[in-house]
Amino acid sequence: MTTKPKNRQIKNILNFILDCLKEHKFLFIIIASFCLISILTGIIVGAKTHSSYGSLDNFGVVDVT
Repeated sequence: MTTKPKNRQIKNILNFILDCLKEHKFLFIIIASFCLISILTGIIVGAKTHSSYGSLDNFGVVDVT
């Protein structure tokens, strides 16, 4: 039984991605750390402000009395 071409393409793509990660390991670590920091910052800011989509019902409405 021969290997299906589809499986060979997936293997080639995965090998290419792994080779790129091996070559640019330092850059990948820096980008991954920035992504992690930004996600954690967003979670913390969202938890501290207690904002939700429900509070945006009167967005743009100004009461001038």
